[in-house]
Amino acid sequence: MKNENDCFQNLNRNKENFSLISAIITGSFYPNIARVQLPDPKYFQSSAGAVELDADVRQTKFWIRNDDFMNKLHDGQDLTGTLPATRVFIHPSSLLFSNNDTKVDNLVLEQFTNEDGSIDMEKARSSYKADLTPQVPGANSNFLRTSFVVYGSSHHTSKLFIRDVTPTTTLSTLLFGGNISYDMSSHVNTGKTSPGLILDGWMPIRTWCKNGVLIKRLRMLVDQTIEQKLANPGHSAKQLDASDSSDDIIAVVNKVLQLSNK
Repeated sequence: MKNENDCFQNLNRNKENFSLISAIITGSFYPNIARVQLPDPKYFQSSAGAVELDADVRQTKFWIRNDDFMNKLHDGQDLTGTLPATRVFIHPSSLLFSNNDTKVDNLVLEQFTNEDGSIDMEKARSSYKADLTPQVPGANSNFLRTSFVVYGSSHHTSKLFIRDVTPTTTLSTLLFGGNISYDMSSHVNTGKTSPGLILDGWMPIRTWCKNGVLIKRLRMLVDQTIEQKLANPGHSAKQLDASDSSDDIIAVVNKVLQLSNK
């Protein structure tokens, strides 16, 4: 009985490893993934310098892939006039949904915004009665700070809504998402800045192309490891050959996922 309990504890050792759980959810629900577009930051001038104001969660935008664009892309049709992404909204039943009321209306705030994006606080305080002192977000703030979210389903009523939303990271999306494409040769020869990676032909991810090479190599090793684990699920680390590094690969991926969540 003791050996069975130890076995179950070993199988459930990642029950609190939320970075790994999030990555598994990302791979399971892909391509049900949305890109998060955070609102542009706004600042106000203080005696200590420029201080960033709390962002309005209602200005956060979510984008999912456009099925018409994907169908035309796969069929080799002309993509002119077809956008690769469609905007969606979080369903009010989601835990990440927020309708918090900001203390300063955006239209009013624009009247006090300088050309550099900072806010003239003296002019704002003299014209507006609300407390414009920036507040540090509390621990219970549900402002989304991840680059992507995974959703369970979508439906269209007054708007196109997504629900059953789970935040995920860029690295989890790249490791367990769709095909990665990049073009290094044309930009190396011209000296231009790399546009980054393209996931599944529609989702741009701004990073160096060399990161795409490393991620594709790591994905290949992960796929080989998963295939080996599924082919021989009863093996233990002691039964592996000295040259087998499958457990090391899983440990590296787990460590990288944890670092990406910090």
